[in-house]
Amino acid sequence: MGKKLACILLAIVASAIGSSPVRADFTGDYAIANWTFSNNPAGTAGSFNTVPGPPIQLFVVGGNAGIAGDSDFTITVVEDGEISFDWGYESIDIEDFDLGGYVLNGTFTQLAGTDSQVPFFNGTATVPVVAGDIFAFRSLTTDGLFGNGTLGITDFNFVGAGAEPSILEIPTLNELGLTALALLLGLGAMLKIRRRAVS
Repeated sequence: MGKKLACILLAIVASAIGSSPVRADFTGDYAIANWTFSNNPAGTAGSFNTVPGPPIQLFVVGGNAGIAGDSDFTITVVEDGEISFDWGYESIDIEDFDLGGYVLNGTFTQLAGTDSQVPFFNGTATVPVVAGDIFAFRSLTTDGLFGNGTLGITDFNFVGAGAEPSILEIPTLNELGLTALALLLGLGAMLKIRRRAVS
């Protein structure tokens, strides 16, 4: 009877967690260490930095060394699915000499520029991808002067085409609460049955 109750309890816990939305945060195949940062040309002198999470915050900073160019944070997509993230863009340059966005297989999609700044992290984007695609976050400067532009990214998420995430699922507080409730209910049922057996 004890083993049967344990199996039932495990099933309840798995159901509580598995039925919750998928959440991810630059982990697994998409961990920060698996991305590549580059400046094109090298003299662009852009940079990137991260703030520990959860959720992790990524900032791709464009150059300000008097040379126009792109600063990219790049990864190769491992399977078909969707990339989603929250973003923001800030710059102290004038007009649209600095831009921020993402690149898919060499095609740049602008999210914002100096004249269309978005506070961190008020923007949201979803990008369909397939295995082998080259995806990058980009901060670019067309003049390399008068201040950097910074693209900020957080709540990064990849979900595979079969609704199976390719990276680690991170439970939310609600999910943890459901799991704790399931454990308490299961333990209560086990104790109740044992008391009946003893009496």
